[in-house]
Amino acid sequence: AAAAATPPPPTRSEEDAETERLMAAARAAAGLPPAEAEAPTSAPSGGDAAPAEPRDQPFTEARREAFNRLLAGVRSSSKYAVVSASGVRDRKLRDAVVEVRGADGSLDKTIEARELSVRLSPRGEMCDLDFEGGSVSYHQTVGGRGAKSPFFNNRYQIVLLGVSAKDWLAAGFPFVAMK
Repeated sequence: AAAAATPPPPTRSEEDAETERLMAAARAAAGLPPAEAEAPTSAPSGGDAAPAEPRDQPFTEARREAFNRLLAGVRSSSKYAVVSASGVRDRKLRDAVVEVRGADGSLDKTIEARELSVRLSPRGEMCDLDFEGGSVSYHQTVGGRGAKSPFFNNRYQIVLLGVSAKDWLAAGFPFVAMK
């Protein structure tokens, strides 16, 4: 008797289709409208059309809480939470304020950035929080006084471990993408 053949692993396009299906289901569950295809802008004479910029989107309290639930699920001795943001534009969270708390719950630092984007690793086990244009305020310093430091080269990055790329993508945040 011949053994049953195992199915081949999913192709990249099958994985992409599954990710799109999960994202659509998550958007529907959150009461959000289906993602709209970006309409091309008018093409300059003799050139190809450039993709349209994503429209401005609010970052509501419900969306902030949903994003903070994702942040709470990462493996880290520190806890991260977005405390405010003005909205989403060009696939970036704008005017973001992120608090970083130690294991004991004390406020370690506050990150204030003009833009925040999240890049998931292709294998899905970690992500980068990429901050642009801002500063970090350190609250637990030697001598008891805080210190504020601008981002070096206008950028700051935090790498988070223990993320589920499928969960993060399914949440439908436009500022979260694969690397």
